[in-house]
Amino acid sequence: MNQVNSGNPRNRGAKQLTLRALVLGALGSALLTASSMYVALRMGALPWPTVFAAIASMTVLKLLGNTTLHEINITQTAMTAGSMIAGGLAFTLPGLWVGGPVAFEAMFPKILLIALAGLILGLVLTWIWRPMLLEQEKLPFPVGIATAETIKAGDAGGLKGWLLGGSLVLTGIVTMIRDWFGRLPQVLAFSSLAPYNIQAGILLWPMAPAIGYMIGTLYTAVLLAGALAAYFLIIPLGVSAHFFADAAAAETFKNTLGLGLMVGSGLGVLLRFLYERLKRPQAVAFYNMAQIRQGKKPDSFRITVVLFLAALGSCWAAGLGLAAGTLAIAGTVLTTLMACLITGQTGIDPMEIFGIIVMMGVGFLVRTDGQTALMIAAVVAVASGFAGDTMFDYKTGQVIGTDPRAQLISQALGGLLGAVVAAATIFVVIGQFGPIFGEGLPAPQSAMVYSMVNHAFDPRVFWSGATLGILLVLLKVPSMTLGIGMYLPFSFSSAIFIGGAIRWAVGKYFPSQADNGLVVASGVFGGESLTGVAIAFLSFFSSI
Repeated sequence: MNQVNSGNPRNRGAKQLTLRALVLGALGSALLTASSMYVALRMGALPWPTVFAAIASMTVLKLLGNTTLHEINITQTAMTAGSMIAGGLAFTLPGLWVGGPVAFEAMFPKILLIALAGLILGLVLTWIWRPMLLEQEKLPFPVGIATAETIKAGDAGGLKGWLLGGSLVLTGIVTMIRDWFGRLPQVLAFSSLAPYNIQAGILLWPMAPAIGYMIGTLYTAVLLAGALAAYFLIIPLGVSAHFFADAAAAETFKNTLGLGLMVGSGLGVLLRFLYERLKRPQAVAFYNMAQIRQGKKPDSFRITVVLFLAALGSCWAAGLGLAAGTLAIAGTVLTTLMACLITGQTGIDPMEIFGIIVMMGVGFLVRTDGQTALMIAAVVAVASGFAGDTMFDYKTGQVIGTDPRAQLISQALGGLLGAVVAAATIFVVIGQFGPIFGEGLPAPQSAMVYSMVNHAFDPRVFWSGATLGILLVLLKVPSMTLGIGMYLPFSFSSAIFIGGAIRWAVGKYFPSQADNGLVVASGVFGGESLTGVAIAFLSFFSSI
């Protein structure tokens, strides 16, 4: 078996940015972007594909022979670059399909421009935040560390490779039986609880517990706590006590409260970070910005200005207008920092929440229509999601010793291809599994964004939840996950919690198998998502 040559981590020029790494990374980015669009629309959640991409990159490069840890890291970085672009679009734009099919010829160019604007902002801003967050703040970015450890293990061609491939194939077969042949149900519903206004069940999608295993026990437990509070307390007790007129009114209340908690949590994280830095005046200045002001990086400053103008031009060409586009970009500067802070500490990146925050802020200052509001949210969500994924890659590179400039190039290449694939795949998946917000395509996160555009919420409940979210974050309570649990259908949260419970059991009774469990979870996630995309494309082309 070919061995991985780790080389000297300080030798930044040794076998990193190779042609085969860029080609494999670009191809992997196309596949993972398409599968991520499917998962995001159907699940309303999108786990990081970073470990999956690392194992896949390692397996292929070891088969080709004479690779290094750096080359594997570069390939994995390019592979994941489009996933969160797909997530940003899937979590914000499906509201465009509420009135019926959307013409591909008219909307594809606009959606692509939105994706490119988010990509450009994500690339530039993470490069600016990187020294501060990795070198000064030393945030853990747990997924990045896990990916580095996976790459350093260097055994994906052995047991880990077999586990990944086997779980991927088996899950793909199950998905085909369920979605193509219709032989398996989508949800195991607890129908006996329905008379008590309790809508509960377990989603029979293998990737749901796989997501839970990746997230971990703590956050899946908090997620389930939010779901239990919403579906077993707020709705049934609120209706029986005549606090709500009916179950639909109670559902609206819990959705608005959960949304407020998530928005408040994002704001709370930013406020806590700024407060802690103000206590250390010597650390307030951003590293890159300080060097630019001192004239040490004039070329970097000019390039940054040009890229910001390119992002603004993309927003303008997509129909946002100069004022709305400028405000959206200004808001993205803050939300990418929020995204990096949250992912750096918890591994969670609620990109659609950041989109809602900026969308509401811009709407308060400039009059916007529904389509423009959704596109503003999409720019922010794409940039924020891409920022989280990119910072994980930089953390992995920091541990291994990869040149961040080489990573930046691979991110740009994978992101460009990912933007094109994501903008096209959203039409295919919605066309196959729609109508949007229906049983086959619930897309709960984008439904939340759409409800905010149409003001389908009680502002008193929303701002009460936001205030509570800020307070809980300041008390170091994971209120973001609590709000997500309140908003998602109970069947999603319960299935995800099963994966977290399995993660706890493995850690307690089989600790030596914890890493192998993560590999299996990655394979299950990849198997269902890639098969789902294949089914969508097969149905799309057969209908043509």
